[in-house]
Amino acid sequence: MVRLYRVFLWVAAFFNVATLIMVLLSIFVRMIGRSLPGLDAYSGYFIAASFFLALAETFHRNEHIRVSILINNLKDPYNRYLDLFAMLAGIFIVGYLTFFSARMVLFSYKFNDISQLPDATPLWIPQLSFVFGMFLLLLSIIQRFIKTINKKGDL
Repeated sequence: MVRLYRVFLWVAAFFNVATLIMVLLSIFVRMIGRSLPGLDAYSGYFIAASFFLALAETFHRNEHIRVSILINNLKDPYNRYLDLFAMLAGIFIVGYLTFFSARMVLFSYKFNDISQLPDATPLWIPQLSFVFGMFLLLLSIIQRFIKTINKKGDL
């Protein structure tokens, strides 16, 4: 699983670089008095893709912003109980988002929903990054939950 998270982190990095290229291309094209329709839309799609595809590896590395003042001040095993409860809540919320984002992509595909901008991109294509990112985050949270349960200590 860790390799899968890292692969998608590299894909997210690719989308970051692609965003930079789109922004620089947009600036250059405007400087010469021209315009390329869709550059702003694709920059937005790429930023969203880079954000969502990096979530699982960021969670795996424990680099998400986390308010742990309560967990740090509780004694064992209560801090583990609270941590497990937080992960269960995360599994529920991210699972919900994953399920309904997958439905959104399916509906966008089924009804041929396209962007209202000049690029007229079928919206299910950029929406897939949200589904993949949420699914990978869900796997990452489940993996951490199982590791936390399997740690030695009372539960």
